[in-house]
Amino acid sequence: MNTADLTAFYNDNLQVTVTGKLGGVTKDTETVTLSATAATLETFSFADINEVDLLVTASGTHHSGYSGAGTQVAMDNLTITPVAVPAPLIGRGLPVVLAVGGVLLGAKLSQRSKKRRSPGSVIPHAAR
Repeated sequence: MNTADLTAFYNDNLQVTVTGKLGGVTKDTETVTLSATAATLETFSFADINEVDLLVTASGTHHSGYSGAGTQVAMDNLTITPVAVPAPLIGRGLPVVLAVGGVLLGAKLSQRSKKRRSPGSVIPHAAR
């Protein structure tokens, strides 16, 4: 995760801890302080993560111009650097195994069919 615009809905000086995890294990953590009147562009250097958690750690003070209340956070313009994930080997190899298996099975059935008939025999129409 690279950057994100974060804004507090109702409270000024709202503190939020942003945690990046990989497989449920914490890799990076940063605490940011947000405003209720303007977005704050936050820069993160989170790499090799597959989960991001936001947790309000200090509620701040209610912004007097707003009638609502709460510790909600808005996130916008999130930027990430995607990582290429190789396809599982089973997923790539399975069609080849099935194709080769089908060719081998077809050849074996063809050999059996030839062994059962004598040269010059006629196969009845219903058996075709």
